Amino acid sequence: MNAHTKKILCIIATLAAAFLVACPGAGTDGGDELIRTFTFDSGGAYHIQGLGAWRVVLTGDGILSISHDTRGDIVDYGDFTLTNDEASRLWAAVDGINVPEMKAIKRDGVPDEVQYTFILEVGNKSSEVHIWINDARDLPGMDEFLTVLSELIETYTGEKPALR
Repeated sequence: MNAHTKKILCIIATLAAAFLVACPGAGTDGGDELIRTFTFDSGGAYHIQGLGAWRVVLTGDGILSISHDTRGDIVDYGDFTLTNDEASRLWAAVDGINVPEMKAIKRDGVPDEVQYTFILEVGNKSSEVHIWINDARDLPGMDEFLTVLSELIETYTGEKPALR
């Protein structure tokens, strides 16, 4: 193989690698997986009891970002790579609360009540719901979701979160 042929093959290989990076699912069985991200905010950053708001972002590849906001004093715990079991368990809990079908009840909050924020992005579709904590308690799957999330926050930060 001459130098010119080697150079052309190198360029082709580089372009193919760039295509695979730019096009998730390309080169597989043709079933592109949609990129999904889930964001949760427990609300209450300025709650009178000072418990603060826990904010998490979960990516489709199992990265969990965790921060805690107490009256504007934000502690960023960073990004954690969940084990496959942890990521599967948390995604199953997220799927169990069914954010796209969640309905917020329009009403005034009661004293000391906070609102949860749920954002689920799948591909180019996004569902965002703000729901009072007292309304969220009765939703299917909510107890399991809060339990799994609490356990993971405590595991990775060493802090016991107040999510309920």
